[in-house]
Amino acid sequence: MIETLRKLTESYAVALRAYLDGQGEAALLKAYDLGRAALAAKLSVLEVSTVHQVALVRTLLERLAPEERARIEKAASEFSAESLIPFELSAQGAREANQVLQHLNDTLAEKNAEIERQLAALRELQQLKDDLMSLIVHDLRNPLSGMISCLDLLKPSADDDDAATREVFTLAREGARKLSELIDDLLEVRKLEEGKLEVKLEPVLATEIVDEAIATLSSTARLEEVLLDVQVDDAALGFPGDRRLLRRVVENLVSNAIKFSRRNDTVTVVARAEGERAIIEVLDRGPGVAEELRAHLFQKFGSLEARSRGGRRGFGLGLYFVKLVATAHGGSATVEAREGGGSVFRVALPRR
Repeated sequence: MIETLRKLTESYAVALRAYLDGQGEAALLKAYDLGRAALAAKLSVLEVSTVHQVALVRTLLERLAPEERARIEKAASEFSAESLIPFELSAQGAREANQVLQHLNDTLAEKNAEIERQLAALRELQQLKDDLMSLIVHDLRNPLSGMISCLDLLKPSADDDDAATREVFTLAREGARKLSELIDDLLEVRKLEEGKLEVKLEPVLATEIVDEAIATLSSTARLEEVLLDVQVDDAALGFPGDRRLLRRVVENLVSNAIKFSRRNDTVTVVARAEGERAIIEVLDRGPGVAEELRAHLFQKFGSLEARSRGGRRGFGLGLYFVKLVATAHGGSATVEAREGGGSVFRVALPRR
């Protein structure tokens, strides 16, 4: 590019000298052809104009007396040097700034690469943990199913007078049921987290969901000497939902309420409509949960043992499962203090 400009400047100077020497139109046509050729060679109009000006100055200087030409060339050189100083400083500053930015970009690239490596390692560890959890859960299900089947075979008959045997059987059967539910929670929580558990929406009635859950937990309530009270405002209260998952939600809430109730306490289950939402509440008279700790209840393995002072303790997957299912239905799960002591766990679900 520089060589092209140099040759063009010389050619323009030759044409200009010819014009000044009286060749007139022929010299102008030569200059015109040079300009067209320069533009065809992808030079910009500004570059061609600059070449023309340089050639003009050179040609005019040639025709001056030597002393006058030397004076003008010196003044022009000084003017050029002084006027270019700010541009040189700017160029130097730009180069230094570019170097700093390049160093910063290189540093950020290294840090990003390190973070990517750490994230990849964390993902691998998470996958290993999940795979191990799945393996353990699946290995537990088979022997547990066998135990439950054996217990059912040993179930005392209704006319058996041995109360102690019946109580031991009931305790064993209930413990096996709770363990089976915990294993199911582990499996379904992971599927819900990964979006792999299909939520099968169908028209369901609140009273049916609640009744099925209460039937499952009635023996547990009797063993703990806790009363269960069901209050459904409208027997026709319905909404779209996954019957099995919602039944498990109510079971988890009622099971927690029983666990933290005292002997002869009453756990109340309420189902009611609230505008466009169906509300299912489980109320207990347990130790309650401090306001600053409620946000931790619905976390995965969100135990409060390290945070609680004499209050509710030992929450695990149950409430996390409740939150995941409620969210999957487009609803919410919350907890608040109950007037007079205890807690109110509330699940709100859209009715349409």
